[in-house]
Amino acid sequence: MENKQLNLQFRNTLTILFFVYIFVFNILIFNINTREGFFLPYRDWFKLLGLSLFAFNLSVVKHLVPKRKLLVFHFHYLLLLYMLLIVVLSFLPASISKLFFYSFIFLGYASTLLNIYLIFTKLTYGTLLLMLPLGFIFSNWIIGKLYSTYGGVSPMFMERIAFGIAHLDTLFHLSIAQMFKTHGVSSNGLDGIPYLGYHYASHWLFARISVFSGLSLVKIYNYLYPFLFLPLYFKVVLHLTLKLYNFFKKQILDLNITTKVGICFWAIFMVAHIGLLPQKTLNSFTYWHSYIVSESFLIGLIFFYIVIWVLIDYHEFGNTPFKKWFFKVTLLFLVIICLFSKISIGVLLIPVLAYIQFRNDQFFKWKNLIFWAIGLFFFYQCFNLTSNGETVLKVKFMHFFHTYSDKDFWYYQVPIHYITLFLFLISYFYEIEKTNPKTSLLKLIKTRQVIPIETLILFAFLGLLPLLWLVVEGGSAIYFSSITQKLSILLLLCMSPMLVERFAHTPVITRGFLIIIFLIPFFLMMIDNSNRDYKKALTKTQEQRDKMKTLAGLEGLPNKQMQQKMLYKREFIFARVLDSLERLPVSQKKKMLIHVPHEDYFYTHYDNTLKVSFIIPALTGIATINGLSKHKETKKWSTYGLGVYQSHPYLPLIGSDEPKHVISRAKVQGLEDKEIYQLRTILKPYPDNHKTDIKYNERVVLKKIK
Repeated sequence: MENKQLNLQFRNTLTILFFVYIFVFNILIFNINTREGFFLPYRDWFKLLGLSLFAFNLSVVKHLVPKRKLLVFHFHYLLLLYMLLIVVLSFLPASISKLFFYSFIFLGYASTLLNIYLIFTKLTYGTLLLMLPLGFIFSNWIIGKLYSTYGGVSPMFMERIAFGIAHLDTLFHLSIAQMFKTHGVSSNGLDGIPYLGYHYASHWLFARISVFSGLSLVKIYNYLYPFLFLPLYFKVVLHLTLKLYNFFKKQILDLNITTKVGICFWAIFMVAHIGLLPQKTLNSFTYWHSYIVSESFLIGLIFFYIVIWVLIDYHEFGNTPFKKWFFKVTLLFLVIICLFSKISIGVLLIPVLAYIQFRNDQFFKWKNLIFWAIGLFFFYQCFNLTSNGETVLKVKFMHFFHTYSDKDFWYYQVPIHYITLFLFLISYFYEIEKTNPKTSLLKLIKTRQVIPIETLILFAFLGLLPLLWLVVEGGSAIYFSSITQKLSILLLLCMSPMLVERFAHTPVITRGFLIIIFLIPFFLMMIDNSNRDYKKALTKTQEQRDKMKTLAGLEGLPNKQMQQKMLYKREFIFARVLDSLERLPVSQKKKMLIHVPHEDYFYTHYDNTLKVSFIIPALTGIATINGLSKHKETKKWSTYGLGVYQSHPYLPLIGSDEPKHVISRAKVQGLEDKEIYQLRTILKPYPDNHKTDIKYNERVVLKKIK
């Protein structure tokens, strides 16, 4: 019996791995197709894919070692150790970190070859044939959501930067990560390096990975995020679902898609993420997918799921004082990471963890009170570090739904916004009523049998409050309720066996009616949603390519010829200069500041004057001095951390470009030890005929003025 369970667990792990491999392969193919006619960074892709594959393949370790019951061999702990090891190695000399970096790449590909062999020997051909289209449909949808969003990552990020069509959001996040990489501090480096309160765990992590790998942060953001973190999120979702089912039912859920339970499981997984309704309809009910394009939120959710994993381990294995303290310290560490990743996750986790301890009569024990006192002190300090001090809470009932949803149906917003939660609760209590009809809800609460459900409802209630009462700019209140939305999907997946059983007991005619009238059209709608989003991403990237051709005056040329001519455009040369500065040693960049005079065409060349200020810090990792562009103050000031530059009592927001004034400005900010370089660009206004070829006497000038 035990061997059968172990074999089932192993097959589940291989099934998830096969799904993830398809996912990553499809994203790689999209990147290759998108960059057709441009330089293809195969070497960088090879390195980043190896690093990613090693992380995915850690889930197999438990099944291959003799002492598989040891917690250290479980996927979530190995994943944490892997991330921790990368961070630690990034602080060591480059010779040591590079040795480990290439070792991880080698092990990533070697273990993948082994896993592919195991996949084709352990899984049935029926499973492989059905999982193949499933993986492509799902990854097509992800590609559509990720690459059709104008503010997201892009396979052609540097080309978009060169012609001024890259989005401000990515530049903002890159600038913070670059300042972490160079100076080890949260800042966007627009005018010196003042501290910026922000949820910056993902930026710091990307900076350390960049140092560890020796690859630029532009490549880490635009390639490693879709290669590693996006697939990793769904891999963690699937593994945690198996853990939750085993925790509740003391059984192992079978993910074999050739079985009825497997079909139900994967159908729920696909439908709950992609949706059955057209995207416009989902948007009108604020059922957004912003977690896909938000690096900080998605990474925060990964750590949030690991928190749940550790909570289950604490319940199952915390039978000694040492193990209890180990789990508590691990939870404290993870909650702090969640708080730094996304404030909404950390803020909701704290009261929920307190409620769990309260319901288990553990909260008021003196050891726990001491632990909470220490923990709350750290949480308070973390909250201060991530807060920019500019947020003023405004109260307005239903502001979020009135602003971002279909106003004619605002009274349906909450049920549809939490549709996965309500579907799970209906399924859960229906099963309880069928299995034990004499049990009352009050009795279940008194006997502590539904504490996980109480916790979920508390999560939903707390996450809904900002949407109902607070005015949060940019729709960011969605990040509070999205946590419950995503967690409900995992729990709904756990109900797959029950749903199959109930469906089997319905009359044959009823089943046929449901399949023909509802299930088949819904399935076709889901495929249509995936195809629409994928085509939207293709259209978006083609529009960007066409716009670059137009700006460069290269319409109608074949891709290869276009690429050769673009290399000599002043925009591309300027972008290459910035990229070369990024490759300077961190120790050298730490000593440097760059100043671009405001009369330079650099400030008027791009379509967004606010965006200009972020370009040099984001691409080079070198902070600028007096680098804010001249533009009107808007709501985006606080969104992009520009308020920190208004707080200095002795400096105007934009000062004189005279070298002596620039040097004095740096001195006032305590940066008198920095070398200041004046940068003169070769960017000029486009003439009517778009002939912007570089001339032999034009060049980028980087002149040291201090």
